[in-house]
Amino acid sequence: FTAWLSALFRPATGLILPPGTSLIHVEGMIPLGFRCGLEILNDDKTPMLFVVSVLRSRVSLSNEDAHRTMLTIHERGGILLPIPSLEESRRIADAVTEDATKKHHPLVCRAVSVAE
Repeated sequence: FTAWLSALFRPATGLILPPGTSLIHVEGMIPLGFRCGLEILNDDKTPMLFVVSVLRSRVSLSNEDAHRTMLTIHERGGILLPIPSLEESRRIADAVTEDATKKHHPLVCRAVSVAE
């Protein structure tokens, strides 16, 4: 009974894509009008609250938008977040990756652009 009860309240594992996955090549992942931005992939080790934290501090999302974005990453396996320039995307991706590395989280966050 205890194992059943524990399984009932355990959060469902989200979609986890291999770290080398490029969401630019996954059908349905590119937001309308996306030119460049951040690619963030879900994994089964990085705490969800850490993802919310970096979305708030590094991407300047509101608490509500950061939670919504984190859940999208968890459910879809990742997200492409539009950022105005590739240079800014690189700066943010480097900062997020540094934050994750300091905490020993394997979070994949990188700058990407769509070839025109």
